[in-house]
Amino acid sequence: MMAKKVLLSHSSSESFSIFGISCHLREYRLTWLINQAAGVHLSRKDDFVKQSSKPQENRAFSLYHYHDEATAITLHLLANRNAQGVLFPSLKQADYLMIVQGAMPTPKKLDLLECLRNINDVLAVFPVEAQSLPEWDLFVSDLEMHLLGSGK
Repeated sequence: MMAKKVLLSHSSSESFSIFGISCHLREYRLTWLINQAAGVHLSRKDDFVKQSSKPQENRAFSLYHYHDEATAITLHLLANRNAQGVLFPSLKQADYLMIVQGAMPTPKKLDLLECLRNINDVLAVFPVEAQSLPEWDLFVSDLEMHLLGSGK
């Protein structure tokens, strides 16, 4: 009898919307402005650590989180930059990423996009296609594991 090979395919990009944010604000200031403008309550989580094969090369990125029970939508504000480099090299123009997890209707996405663009110190906000990020599926798995293990 021949052994069967089972391949699992995991495509998580359908349930995520990503917005790149370019600005010169510190993350706590941007978070406060987003909370005020969008009426949400992003709160600080433990830094997301991008693992490397060499532990001394691990890099930490600021992470903020908000979950809306009524709509089952989760927002993550993630720094794309730190002193050591960029989390997503293909998005080096983005200082932060607003990751919307869940099935958010298009009008709501457009409202959020407009809300972010209307913040005075935000230079640009642009949608990002998850398929354009080769490391996206691995990142989503790492982020989910991080949030499960995060005590904050």
